[in-house]
Amino acid sequence: CIRDSFSTMILGRIFLQERSSTMTMFTLLPICGGVMLSCSNSVDFSMAGFIAMLLANVCFSGRSVLVRLIHQIDAQCMEPFNFYADLSMYGFIIMLSITAVMEGSSATSAFMSPSPEVLDATGGVLQLLPILLLNTLAYSAGAVASLLLLQRTDLIIHTVISGFRRVFSIILTALYFGAVSYTHLRAHET
Repeated sequence: CIRDSFSTMILGRIFLQERSSTMTMFTLLPICGGVMLSCSNSVDFSMAGFIAMLLANVCFSGRSVLVRLIHQIDAQCMEPFNFYADLSMYGFIIMLSITAVMEGSSATSAFMSPSPEVLDATGGVLQLLPILLLNTLAYSAGAVASLLLLQRTDLIIHTVISGFRRVFSIILTALYFGAVSYTHLRAHET
């Protein structure tokens, strides 16, 4: 979250000439301190992981900055539903092309006849399709909500909210699937 905020602040300054207020920058410091404290005892550092983390942060931040840049160029194309539909369509075509080149016919056969583990977990291909549809709808609703939020807030605020969204998603998923119980979470608070 904090790394994304700093890279968003830097990219927003470079490409959009947006300046964050001094107060906003100071509010990032306690979060940054907390992240540093939580990572201070880790001995699992690798340069490849560090570079991958930096690249992921720049890409995540770049996405928000790019959306803002497109909005500045043509505000009409920024209506969230149309923008997301266009973005999804172009992304699907690009990813389908890459998959066809890299995987060939094995990708089609894997979807048409999934592995026994997938069939056991989902109950069959016909039961897998509604799950995929529900996942698509949920992801699309989240993406459109994120675009709506980005139109109404500062880049840094959008990034921080997105970071908290990830934390809540992890906690709710863990609670839903029973990986951790509510009483277990309450015990760690004390």
